[in-house]
Amino acid sequence: MTEDIKYINFPLVMLRGFMSDTRSVLKDVLYYAIAKKIDEYYDQEGFEWTINEDECKGFAIAMSYYGLKAKYNSERLNRGRELMQYHEDESLFVGINIDHLISYMNTEKSDFQKVCLLGFLAFKSIIQDKPYCKVTNKYWLSRMDGKAKSIRTEGKYNFQGISDDLQPYCNKYQLGKIKNELRDNWNVLVYSYYTRGFYVAIKSDKMNLDKLVYCAEVNRKTTKEKQAQREVKDARERALLKIQNASINQGK
Repeated sequence: MTEDIKYINFPLVMLRGFMSDTRSVLKDVLYYAIAKKIDEYYDQEGFEWTINEDECKGFAIAMSYYGLKAKYNSERLNRGRELMQYHEDESLFVGINIDHLISYMNTEKSDFQKVCLLGFLAFKSIIQDKPYCKVTNKYWLSRMDGKAKSIRTEGKYNFQGISDDLQPYCNKYQLGKIKNELRDNWNVLVYSYYTRGFYVAIKSDKMNLDKLVYCAEVNRKTTKEKQAQREVKDARERALLKIQNASINQGK
């Protein structure tokens, strides 16, 4: 891993089908990224998309940027352009480390390794630029499934609406295993203590477990105080209504 890590930003929806056809999904992500980088080069130089020397140069620049080596390939570029056009209205993006992409694209991985990458990218797509977030398992799994919004089902562990490929992980035990793996080997911080959902952050110079727990407990205290205030307000309104009704009855 070099210090200057490159990331590919792509629409989260492109992760759909990752568990069953990992290589094809990641190849599409790479083609999309190369086409986007060439598009940036063309915008900078004032060119238009044409099959000429400029495109070859743009391809070389894109490959060099990501630290990759490959000969110019018009089919890959056409696929990348198609993906750009198809996803041009998408607003939810996530970034993947180019080293992770190449490793998962070219090396056989277990299903658990695959779902852990999905879990990590899902967390990143939720957190974005925020220091931490409060997440539910349904929301997390929905993002792992390439969905922008959480599924809405009755029951804590009712995950209808999640794709069949992810159903084996739609239970407390498997989700716990994924969280533990991300905590131990992916710099993910997770905290849950009698909370609905859990708090998650990416470990960094500005965020560690102590800070995450502190933020979670401050939020819990604030929530409890607001709840207590609502309960007092509701109790007062009930009391006033009772007094009002009693006065009306006395006047009869």
